[in-house]
Amino acid sequence: MPLLSSKKVKNRYQLKERLGTGGMGIVYRAHDVVIKADIALKTLSDITDPIALRMFRDECDKLAKIVHPNVVEIRDAGEIDEGGARKPYMVMPFLRGKTLDRLLLDSPAGLPLERALEILVQASRGLQATHEAGLIHRDIKPSNIFVLDDDSVKLIDFGVAHYAKNLLTATRKGTLMYMAPEQVMMQGISSLSDIFSLGVVAYETLTGRRPFESTTEKDLIDNIAHRNPPPASSFNSQLNSSVDQTLQKALAKLPEYRFQSAREFGETLRKAVLNQPIAMFDRSRIKTRIEQARSAIARGDLDVAGDTLHQLDMQGWLDEQIVEARRDLERLRNERALASLLASAREQIEAQEYTPAAKNVEQALRLDPQNAQAIWLCKEIERARAERDVKERLITARTLAADRQFAGAKQAVEQALEICPNEPAARELRSGIQQAEQEYKAALSEKRRAMGQAEQAMTRCNPARALEAIQRALDLDRQAPEAGNVSSDLSNLSKQIVSASRDAQSSLERARELYGSGDLDAALACCDLGLASLPEHIALRALKLDIQEAQRARVTDLIARAEREVEAEPDLDRRIELLKSASQRFSQAENFSSRYRLECQKRDFAESLAAHARTAEQEHRLADALETWNFVRSVHPGFPGLDAEIARLEARKHLQTDYGRREDLFQQSRTAIDAHEFAGALHLVDSGAAAFGRDPEFGELRAAAEA
Repeated sequence: MPLLSSKKVKNRYQLKERLGTGGMGIVYRAHDVVIKADIALKTLSDITDPIALRMFRDECDKLAKIVHPNVVEIRDAGEIDEGGARKPYMVMPFLRGKTLDRLLLDSPAGLPLERALEILVQASRGLQATHEAGLIHRDIKPSNIFVLDDDSVKLIDFGVAHYAKNLLTATRKGTLMYMAPEQVMMQGISSLSDIFSLGVVAYETLTGRRPFESTTEKDLIDNIAHRNPPPASSFNSQLNSSVDQTLQKALAKLPEYRFQSAREFGETLRKAVLNQPIAMFDRSRIKTRIEQARSAIARGDLDVAGDTLHQLDMQGWLDEQIVEARRDLERLRNERALASLLASAREQIEAQEYTPAAKNVEQALRLDPQNAQAIWLCKEIERARAERDVKERLITARTLAADRQFAGAKQAVEQALEICPNEPAARELRSGIQQAEQEYKAALSEKRRAMGQAEQAMTRCNPARALEAIQRALDLDRQAPEAGNVSSDLSNLSKQIVSASRDAQSSLERARELYGSGDLDAALACCDLGLASLPEHIALRALKLDIQEAQRARVTDLIARAEREVEAEPDLDRRIELLKSASQRFSQAENFSSRYRLECQKRDFAESLAAHARTAEQEHRLADALETWNFVRSVHPGFPGLDAEIARLEARKHLQTDYGRREDLFQQSRTAIDAHEFAGALHLVDSGAAAFGRDPEFGELRAAAEA
C-alpha cells in the first residue's frame, strides 16, 4: 500500500501521514471518519503464515478486551494489502505525549523522584492488567511506555507479533538490554520476565543509567544472566536502601525470587521511595543464612559459604553483612589460591619448568602485588632463566662454530653476553670463535686458489698440473670444508680429468687414422667426441681444423664438377633436375639455387608460350601460332613435340593457302559466267582445273560456260 492512499482502509480509516517505521512494521496517522477523530494505525511485518495470522488475531482479541487506563486501547484489527502482500494491522487511539525514553532524553538531570515513581507505578498497573488477561508483553522498555501530556501512562507496542511468530520457542526480538536472564538464554518466558524488564526500566528511570551495559553482546548477556548491578543509591543519593532492595528483587536472576506480580512490584516500590516499612525485606528473614555463611567461612568450608551467599544474591538481597561476608570469602579464596599458586611455582622451578612457574607467579602477584614470596620467586625465575639461556646459547655457539657457521656462532655468544655481560666462558668462547674464523677463511682462500689453478691447467690441457692442484685443494678442504660435499666433488673431478685425458688421446689417434683414409666425416666426429671431454685439447683442435679445411676443398671440387655438368647439359628439363640436386647438396653455393629458379622460370615461360600457340591455332590464327612455336624453339629448343607441332602447322598453313586460291578462281569464274563473259570464264575454269585437278565444281562451271 502506498504511503498515503486515496482509498480508505476498511472504508473507514483515511491515512494521513507516516509516523514511524520499525522492525515490526509501520505506524500511520489516520482519520477515523466514523468517530471523526485521528487514530494510529499500525501495520505489522513478517506475519504471513496462516496459523501465525490466526494466533495474531486471537492475541489482538485478548488485548482488545483489556480495558485499563494504563494499557493502550485496541479499537480494531484486520488485514490490508500493502505492497501486494496481506499485512495485519491494529487501530489504536492517537496518543499525544512522549515515550519514556524520549522523556528521559529530554531530562538530562533526571525526572523528579515523585514523577518518576508515579510513571513506574502506573506502568506496573498496566502490566498487572495485561497479565491478568493472560497476556505477556514481551517487550517492556522505555520506548514502549507512553507518557501522555497529563502524565498518565499507557503501555504500548505489545509483542503480539513476537508471540505469533515464536509461539513454541523463546524470542530475542525485544531490546537485549531489557530482557530477563531466561529470555537472553533462549529459555521459556513468563509474566515474571516482564517484571524483570520493568525492573530494568525502573533502575534506568531512577538513576539515569542502565543496570546492564557492555560493549559486546556476549558480555551483555553474561552480565544479565550472572551479575548483579550496583545499588541504585550509588548513582542517586535520593534513593534509600529499601529502593535498592526493591530493584534488586525485581532483577533477581531466578524468576521465583522476583516479585510475583507487577502490582506487588509497584506497591513495594512506592513504599520504598516513601521509606515505609516493608515486611518482605525484614533482615531477620536472612539472618540465619548469613550466620551460616559466616560459620562456613570461619571453619574454612568456602564452597558452602559461597553457595549460601550466591543464593542470597540470586534472591536479590542487599545487606552490609552479606557484603562483608563475601569480602571475607573472597579474601580466603585469594589466600588459598595464592598459596596453591606459589607452591606450584616452587615445584616447577625445581623441575626447571620456568614458563608455567612464571604464569603461576604472575597470577599470584595479581592477587597480592606486594607478596614478598611471589616477588622473590619472580626474581628467582628470572635468574634461573638467564642462567639456562646463557648455557643454551653457549652450547649453540660451540655447535655452530664446529660446523664453521661463524656468523650464527658469534650471534649466539653476543646474545649470551647481553643476558650476562661478565660471563667469562662467553668471553673466552667469543675469542676462540674469532680465531677459528680467521684460520678458516685463510684456508678457504688458499683452497679456492688451488681450484682456480686446476681449472686453468685444464684450460691449457695440462691434466698433470690440474691433478696436482686438485690434490692440494683436497688437503685444504679438510681444514676449510664448505657447504656441500666439496671433497667428494674434487675427487670426482680428479677421476674425470684422468678419464677425459684418456678419452681425448684415444679420439685423437682414431681421428688421425680416419683422416688418413679419407673418411673426413667420421674423423671430424672423432675430434668432436674427444673435444667434448677436453675442449681445449690442442692436438685435437688442430686436427679438426685440418679436417674441416679438407672438407671445404672437397666440397669446392664437387661444386665445380656439378657446375660443369650443368653447363654441358643442353636439355632444359635435365638441366633443371641437375640444378635442383646441386642446390640441395650444396646449400652454401647460392648460384645453384638462383640458376635453378631462373631455369624453372624459363621452362614455365616456354610452357605458357606453347599454351598461347595452341589457343591461336584453335582460333585459326595459324601464322600467329606458327610464329609462337618458333619463339618457343628459341627459349626451349628441346621442348617436347616442338618439331612435330611446327611441321603440322606449316602443312596446315599451306593447305589453307591453296584452298583460298581455289575459292578465288571459283568465285571469279562464277562472276564471269554471270556477266556472260564466257571466254574469260573458260580461261579461269581451265586454270582451276590445271591447279586443282578434276574438281567436280570446276566441271560444272565449264559446262555452264560452254552452254
